[in-house]
Amino acid sequence: YPNPYKPNDGDLKTGYPGSGITFDGLTADVKIKIFTISGRLVKEIETVTDGKYQWDIKNQEGEEIASGVYIYIITDGKEMTKGKIAIIR
Repeated sequence: YPNPYKPNDGDLKTGYPGSGITFDGLTADVKIKIFTISGRLVKEIETVTDGKYQWDIKNQEGEEIASGVYIYIITDGKEMTKGKIAIIR
């Protein structure tokens, strides 16, 4: 959350500059992969978490990503969760 993420719309419910997208309800050791809709890997995150991780909407090189729809895959070694994220700049 938030989804869609709109960092510049002035509404705290949909995001604000410098925030990000929060993945919540995570287990202890997870890997999060974020892809473009065409399948190009944008970001890979390996984390030990307390249940939450906030992604800063940047790619592997630290650059802000463009508006669009992205696919995320979360794995913990046993289970996999997939979904879509919309980013509107």
